Amino acid sequence: MPTLFDGSEYLTGPRADEFELVLFGPGYGEAVAAHIGDGKWVLIDSCRFPQRTEPASLQYLEDISAAPDDVVAVIATHWDNDHINGLSSIVRRCENAKFCMSGALGRDEFIAYVKAYNEPFPGKNKSGVEEIAEVLNELGNSKRTVRRVDQSTRIFSPEDIAMSHCRNFELWSLSPAQFEVDNFLMWAAGQFPDAASVETRRVAVRRLNNDLSVALHLTVGGVVVLLGADLEEEGNPETGWSAALTASGRPRSKANLFKIPHHGSVTAHHEKVWDGMLEPSPLSIIAPWTIGSAMLPTADDVVRIQNHTPHLYVSAAIAGSRPKPRSATVEKMIKAAARSLVSARRSPGMIRVRSPINSPAVFKVELFGSAASL
Repeated sequence: MPTLFDGSEYLTGPRADEFELVLFGPGYGEAVAAHIGDGKWVLIDSCRFPQRTEPASLQYLEDISAAPDDVVAVIATHWDNDHINGLSSIVRRCENAKFCMSGALGRDEFIAYVKAYNEPFPGKNKSGVEEIAEVLNELGNSKRTVRRVDQSTRIFSPEDIAMSHCRNFELWSLSPAQFEVDNFLMWAAGQFPDAASVETRRVAVRRLNNDLSVALHLTVGGVVVLLGADLEEEGNPETGWSAALTASGRPRSKANLFKIPHHGSVTAHHEKVWDGMLEPSPLSIIAPWTIGSAMLPTADDVVRIQNHTPHLYVSAAIAGSRPKPRSATVEKMIKAAARSLVSARRSPGMIRVRSPINSPAVFKVELFGSAASL
């Protein structure tokens, strides 16, 4: 199978004492792979690149000669199509991994909802239900333990995995809050057709808000990462980032690497996240989201984020992102051969961030495909 990207630099995996975080973003879809040291990995969500059957994170591990058996955790942040495509394949292949998802997704109400709504419908309607059904089926067949996480859940403690680099590895979930879980289960229960009605064709309609999105706080040595998933903010102290900020049990160390939530949308912005959860001007990365003419982040989103950090990268090109500069010779040849240029269809991209574990965080950023600096 061809590699995701070409080149010996891309194919070189991280050292045992090196942290790595990879953000895959084909333009529609998002997944994260994190190397925590000693060849051990955490995989978060799943997406596929165009014309590929293998989930991007599994293909990447194969490209750098890592194995699915090296994955210690697989985490589903929520069940939207763009975060879950191929997740059942990851669960099937990563047999040694702890599987984590929102506590609501393991409750009887949601399982009944999945069973009722996992019929094949167009992608715009099924909202990840079919993929979640496959994941739950895979977990049931293998009798694997599922870790259900909510606000301020410590998924891994320093003593859980012995590391040769002797630095702490911790992983926490920061959401969802109990209020959101309860609201979601009430909503799911209300989606079933009335037994007395004549309705027979059932379509699972996606939620308007990312109620159950699992934001994560990851620490490996001097690297602290805030992974925002798609957690949104609506000004309610019991939901979204407002609830995460005020949670008493959450870790307090500020992150120096930020996976910006919900593709950079203003609906996921909370000023106090930048002030209270992040170091000044953190290294920040975004997976864009595009359907037709709709795109996130918008130009206004980019300006807003740049007011907080100059270190901003996107995993796939968006309007206004800068292409890699061409040499003067190449520019001259282009002008001689063509009157104007029209951009071809953008290719997917990948951001790779590395830092030594046994020293203060010093990030090296590598961009592949159409990934770009903003």
